[in-house]
Amino acid sequence: MTGAQKKRNKDSRQAAVGSGKMQDYYNTQRNPGRYDGPSDRPGSSSGQPRPGSSRGMPGASVRSSSRPRSDVHQPGPSANVPGAPLQSSSRPGSAGGPPLRDPARDPPVALQQKLPSRVDWGGNLYSYYSNEPVPSQLMKRPGFGRDGKAIKLRLNSHAIIGQNTARYYQYAVQVGKPDSKRALIKAVWNSRELASKIPGGIKEWIYDGNALAWSKQNLSNDFSAMVDLDKEKGRDPSTIPDEKRDVHRVWIRRSAIVDLNNIYAYLNGQVSFGPGVIDAINFLDHVIREWPSKQHINIKKSYFDRSAPGQKDTVGGGVEAMRGIYQSIRMAEGKRMVVNVDVSHTCFWNKANFPMIVNQLSGHMNLDTLPQNWRDTRGKTNNKFLTMKRLKKNDFFVTHRNRSAQENDKVWKVHDILEKSAREYTFTPYLKEQKKDGPPINLFDYYQQKNPLINGPQSDPAKCAELLFYGVGNKHNARPQLLIFILPNTSSENYLRIKKSCDCRYGSFTQCVQGAQVIKNNPQYHSNVLMKVNAKLGGTTARVAMPSPSGHFGRPTMIIGADVSHAAPGIGAPSYAAMTVSMDKYAARYAAGVQTNGFRVEMISTRNLRDMLTPLFRHWTANVSGGRLPDHVYYFRDGVSEGQFLNVIKYEVADIKEIWNEMVTPKAGEKPHEVKFTVVVAEKRHHIRFFPGKAGDENQNPLPGTIVDRDVTHPFENDIYLCSHKALKGTARPTHYHMLLDEANVPVDAFQKMLYEHSYQYMRSTTPVSLFPAVYYAHLASNRARAHEDIAEPDRRVRDAGDPSNSNSGRPAEEAAPLLPMIPRDGLPWGMWYI
Repeated sequence: MTGAQKKRNKDSRQAAVGSGKMQDYYNTQRNPGRYDGPSDRPGSSSGQPRPGSSRGMPGASVRSSSRPRSDVHQPGPSANVPGAPLQSSSRPGSAGGPPLRDPARDPPVALQQKLPSRVDWGGNLYSYYSNEPVPSQLMKRPGFGRDGKAIKLRLNSHAIIGQNTARYYQYAVQVGKPDSKRALIKAVWNSRELASKIPGGIKEWIYDGNALAWSKQNLSNDFSAMVDLDKEKGRDPSTIPDEKRDVHRVWIRRSAIVDLNNIYAYLNGQVSFGPGVIDAINFLDHVIREWPSKQHINIKKSYFDRSAPGQKDTVGGGVEAMRGIYQSIRMAEGKRMVVNVDVSHTCFWNKANFPMIVNQLSGHMNLDTLPQNWRDTRGKTNNKFLTMKRLKKNDFFVTHRNRSAQENDKVWKVHDILEKSAREYTFTPYLKEQKKDGPPINLFDYYQQKNPLINGPQSDPAKCAELLFYGVGNKHNARPQLLIFILPNTSSENYLRIKKSCDCRYGSFTQCVQGAQVIKNNPQYHSNVLMKVNAKLGGTTARVAMPSPSGHFGRPTMIIGADVSHAAPGIGAPSYAAMTVSMDKYAARYAAGVQTNGFRVEMISTRNLRDMLTPLFRHWTANVSGGRLPDHVYYFRDGVSEGQFLNVIKYEVADIKEIWNEMVTPKAGEKPHEVKFTVVVAEKRHHIRFFPGKAGDENQNPLPGTIVDRDVTHPFENDIYLCSHKALKGTARPTHYHMLLDEANVPVDAFQKMLYEHSYQYMRSTTPVSLFPAVYYAHLASNRARAHEDIAEPDRRVRDAGDPSNSNSGRPAEEAAPLLPMIPRDGLPWGMWYI
């Protein structure tokens, strides 16, 4: 097994923001092997190895090293600091409560205004606004790991050097009416008239494009000015009626004094977290992104330049992929502010003739007869029509002859894609001159009247599963243990129907293989399939060598993984929650439960937790621990943002504890059994990357086991970055593990060693994987839950084609229907059916 690595810090070179230079760090290369004596690094502590550190595995020598560091006190928020507290809400899905909702995704408006999304805030920030009966602070970092050897490593984060002591002023801004469009606000703020009237000139101001501005100008009184966009556009105001005049008022009032010293005072533990720190970080974020946001297309934390050569590639269907730059500011360990810079990718519509894009999407050349190809033999719309829906809300220009450049530059927007042709679609026009509705008319005739020049344009997979199940069973006079299906193509419909039939009707494990791969007879493909078959039949691909027969943990320990998967924006499919529970003393095999979880709701409801975990807990108690309850539970959660950390503890962990309490009633005079929880969030969607240089592998990626726990981690909270896998292509992406709660006081090195070692136990791989297996399996199970929906395949196709322009607005108001239950035969619910 490859030796692990772990990050250690040494005096590092700091790089100014925008210099383009990486920052050098020292890291520790972890090895769960032998102890080789005290470190020879200056200032390191020497001593004996920690208990359990010796594993007898080959690898680099383990060195105990750490830089001297005094404890940093992080006081809680003062009671008299003004803020906008989160309002308490009933548990989603609870009896008598409101429909499923996600309190972390629906915060009060005041909180949203305070927290810019472009800043990477720590989870403790949200506790500042919370008055809920949960821990007001996430757990602090108990210390740094000590095992391993130091290596030199670069990260794509740049320290902000120097400390600006100047004072700035924050202002509340309103342009026009409160509901003014962003385009109007931008036009007014960038107008020449406002630039000449605003104190100090417009270059002395930074504006967020919405409601806040900053300047060195100290305005003791409110500033108000009228901006005439008619004059700005060269129109004569005397020829325009008063009700159509394009005149707007700009109002500015000082709302706060920004002192950047508040940031460093907080990082040094001298002040509590409060509005002064938030305002200072918010201002610093806007200063850093002021120039790029004006020069490039800004999408959240990324910037794209469509005119840059060599930065885009056509991917088909009227779409092009573009490379850009990601940039985010954050507080980091070491009492510093850093800027994380990374490559970013997104897709844009091609800048092309509109009929050409329609042709690329539909594959139909004649636009006049296009609607006729949108219906199947039953008269219902097919996938071609649903694909065309992607054009909704796109902007386009219409160029007419004998029209001014200003008229041709007008931006139009695709409001909707109709199922009918222009001659078939009829509407009632409003006659402005007569101030009444006119007679019904079709769209083609309406525009022809305005412009006379317009001219006009198998087999059944479920039946196959039934025949195979009964045919094999009757031949051998026994229930089939595993059914293997050879699929003719990659159609998800065939796959989902087979899985639904075998999981929910016959209760049998299944394995699907591709016919094309069978013909190729590739040994690697066969090996990958057999690893899945082995897991489904109760086997284990790999297991970490244990120091004793009692297992890895030394006491009854359960590992739970959880994930919630959501459909793509605009698709009406529900969210699927999945829970995995370890089913042996080595935490190598996992059973899983799945259920619908509302529509785009991230927090798993009480009902779902109870329905999924209760049978898994009973099976674990009866078959793994010999009737004992666990002393320790690891709860690994995937897919939650920093703003949802406290909700994981408040809702999900509290519900899981309640399930344990309900399962066991203590005898008279006995104390209830206390199950201690360690709660960890695993995140893959971040932009921290490691560049080890010569200390890495042949692709300049870090060796498996590299851990970073300094310099870019949170200044107070307990988080690390672990790269446990070997990246075959591109730049390796480490996993960010954030420990929210640790009632068992797990030693730092023991926890980090467990994360790395268990990455070797993933059933579908012979090498370590990048994500902790419990979370990995929960992700697989949540995706497999689609096969258990009680929905006909034609209806699923129509729903899943979706309408991306609707995002969340088109989701059903009612709760999602529950999934079909699996047949509890031959251990199917307790096996790895999802693998």
